Amino acid sequence: PNYSAPVAGSTLGGTTEIVDGVAEVISPLMLANASDTGRTVTVRITRRNGDVSVVLSNAEVAARDVLLVPLNGQVLLNDSGTTNGTGDKLEILAEANDAIDATISWTQGRAEATDGA
Repeated sequence: PNYSAPVAGSTLGGTTEIVDGVAEVISPLMLANASDTGRTVTVRITRRNGDVSVVLSNAEVAARDVLLVPLNGQVLLNDSGTTNGTGDKLEILAEANDAIDATISWTQGRAEATDGA
């Protein structure tokens, strides 16, 4: 989410502005395959400036097994300044619908600073 914060130098109860929020990943991404056959999955992070980082590309999750992807410490920005207002995205793409369950834990908070990129 975005946060309402006081503008620097304003008086108590004065002017506020909307600032970006962040989600910091605090656990591995757990990909569980509930099907009876191996399934492939791709994981990527698309940053607000359009840069794409492929974390996994067509990695197989064995039948009835779990794959842990170490994403701890990744920070995803919710950028209120973008055209679509979405900021960074974590995408998990599986070869078949309803084959892969994804679980991740994160904390959310206010971004301390952004570089405007």
